[in-house]
Amino acid sequence: MKSKVAKSYDPRRRVAAKQAARDADARDLARGARSSAELHRSNGLLGFPRQDLAVDFASFIAKAG
Repeated sequence: MKSKVAKSYDPRRRVAAKQAARDADARDLARGARSSAELHRSNGLLGFPRQDLAVDFASFIAKAG
């Protein structure tokens, strides 16, 4: 039995929404808006893109265990 969310999921609509978001981002960047990475860096410690975050999970697990 499918859940309500699974029944309403439409992959074509999701793809269209993602493409619309990409197009909007491209228009904003063409107008001179800052990229999300630039905004994250300007926000300091509370905001950062994933590629700027380095976590050593091996040492974290060793310390936690």
